[in-house]
Amino acid sequence: KMCALGMTKEIDCPEGAERLYVNDDDWQEHVLELMRRAQQIIILVNNRQSCLWEIEQAEAMKDKIVFVVDDRDNYNEVRKLYGELFDMPEPPQDSDKTFFFRCGAEAQTFDTSLDGYLAIFNLSIAEVEEQQLEQRKALHRKRNVKEFKKIIINVVVTLIAILILFFIVSFL
Repeated sequence: KMCALGMTKEIDCPEGAERLYVNDDDWQEHVLELMRRAQQIIILVNNRQSCLWEIEQAEAMKDKIVFVVDDRDNYNEVRKLYGELFDMPEPPQDSDKTFFFRCGAEAQTFDTSLDGYLAIFNLSIAEVEEQQLEQRKALHRKRNVKEFKKIIINVVVTLIAILILFFIVSFL
């Protein structure tokens, strides 16, 4: 499951990762928790303070990071600051292409279609749809178990009420 902290200006944006919206005061705690729990951390490289903070926090999780670059000027600024720490590669020769890399690996260009982004994770649309289907099935199973428990409790309460009524009537 892909999730990210969202900005309030994108609340109506239905595409991409599931977004969580949090207070400005505690967004960093939420980012750290998501990073710790994540199998992979995707960082869209830019030179904003929030992104630089996220990159600094990710140092302990280098093996899980995938950097995505769509602005080479921003990348070059970030690379000056963290290039050695994260073993950031030279950008590919194709100067106008978006690229990604893992720490210590070569940069690879990709197209910015859904298929292109999925290729970063070595996934296909069919695999993503299968994962989503499995998640929906698990959610339905969980709901069904919850509903079944409610029904059982109602049946038990009803039986107890009938037994109590039976004892009351038999003693009258």
